[in-house]
Amino acid sequence: MSKSFYRCQISFKGTKYLGWQKQKSFSPTVQEKFNKAACEIFKSDDIQSVACGRTDSGVHAFDMAVKLTVPFHINPLGLVKAFNSKLDSEIKVKTISLCDESFRPTFDAKSREYFYLLTNREALTPFETDLIAKFRGEINLDKVQEALNIFIGEHDFANYMCVGSEPKSTRREIFSASIEAIESSFHSMIGEHYKITVSGNGFLKQMVRLIVGAAISYGQDKISFKDIESSLLAAADSKLASVAPACGLYKSKVHY
Repeated sequence: MSKSFYRCQISFKGTKYLGWQKQKSFSPTVQEKFNKAACEIFKSDDIQSVACGRTDSGVHAFDMAVKLTVPFHINPLGLVKAFNSKLDSEIKVKTISLCDESFRPTFDAKSREYFYLLTNREALTPFETDLIAKFRGEINLDKVQEALNIFIGEHDFANYMCVGSEPKSTRREIFSASIEAIESSFHSMIGEHYKITVSGNGFLKQMVRLIVGAAISYGQDKISFKDIESSLLAAADSKLASVAPACGLYKSKVHY
C-alpha cells in the first residue's frame, strides 16, 4: 500500500504548550498531540509530520502548514473531522489537501508573517490573558515605526536570536514591518491595543520577540536609533532590549 501525503493548515493557542516541535524530554508540544491524533486515526505508528517552522513555548499560530505522511489515503474532509474530534480544544485543523511527496513546508516557503499584540493599558480584561502582552509606560507609535523601519532589508540578525540555536547563517531579510493601533473589539472583550506585523524570508529563534522588544524600547526612549543600527552591524555581548513576552506572538501566514 502506497503512502499518502497531505498538507494540513492548523491553528493553535500555544499557552500550555512548549512550542510546536516534539521533544524527547519535555512535554506537551503541539506536534506531540498532532502525531498522537494521527496515529489513532490511521491505527499506525508509521506517521511523519513536518511543519513550516517551529514556535517558542507559549506562542500561538493562526495558519501553520504541516506536511503529513501516512500509510494510506483518507478523504481530506473526513480527515479534518477526525483530527478535530481527537485534538485538544486549543489545537484545530483548518483544512487538509493532498500534496506531492516533494512538498517541503520549510524550504518551499517564499515568505513568513508574524504579528505581535501588545497593550500598555493598566488592566487587561479576563479574555485577553495569555493572548496580549502587557508593557508598562507610554508608547510612541511614530518612534516604534521608525525603529521597525531599520530592520527592513537584509541584515545579520546574530544579536536577535536566543542562545543555543545554531543556524547555518544568521542573515535574514525583512520585507515589511509596521505597527498600528487597534480599537476595542469583539464586544469590548478585547480592549485597545497595538499590533506589530513583520514579514520576512525566515526568522531565527526569538528573532521577532527581540525585534519587538527593541522597537518598543526605542519608542519609550530607553535606547537610541544608533543603538539599533549598531546591533545589526556587529556582535554584542548582551541583547539590546528584553525579549518580548511569548503570549503576544502569533505565527500568522506562510506564503508558498
